Amino acid sequence: MNYWQYIRLNMILSEIVRIISGHLFKTKAEGSRDGKYRVVRIIDINNDGIDWDGLLYCDLDKVNPELLLRKGDILFQAKGKKLRASVVDKDEENVVPVSHFFIFRILNAKILPEYLTWYINQQAAQRYIAQNSVGTGIRHISKQSLSKLDVIIPKLEFQRKIIDLYKLVATEKKLMSELQKNREKLIGNLVNDYINMKGKDYVSGP
Repeated sequence: MNYWQYIRLNMILSEIVRIISGHLFKTKAEGSRDGKYRVVRIIDINNDGIDWDGLLYCDLDKVNPELLLRKGDILFQAKGKKLRASVVDKDEENVVPVSHFFIFRILNAKILPEYLTWYINQQAAQRYIAQNSVGTGIRHISKQSLSKLDVIIPKLEFQRKIIDLYKLVATEKKLMSELQKNREKLIGNLVNDYINMKGKDYVSGP
């Protein structure tokens, strides 16, 4: 199969998305039950994306409307141990990321946010990010360096195929992980039951 027939063009990231810095807190974000905004922090990102239920409510005086997340945006963690991307997969009101993140807002309808997220998290893009980030334990990459990342853009048909395949593999990994945990739990319960039974035998005697 000739995969090159699906390749559309190469572009750099700044030609595909607008890169927006997250909200800068002067101090640590403090929670408020009556807060109007919800804040995405590094701890709110997991392998499945954004943990929407765990977001912190905050009172914020001034928030640039451009920083409010929209469905189809991409959150890129620009500071931390893992510099990776997560797609915003739902519309939620008044959600803003902290400044550790960049928001990628798609400019070109010929690229899907799910595909770009997948691409950024792959080896080639991650190698570029590692080479252009600074710091040891906690790394960070500048907007200028990130904007020059080369992106291969297949035709939409092939982008959708990649996304479908990735979702299938991710679901399989999740199921296998849950199966492994259930097996370990079962074995642990059996061992504990056996130990408890032996203990009763020892106490009761022959």
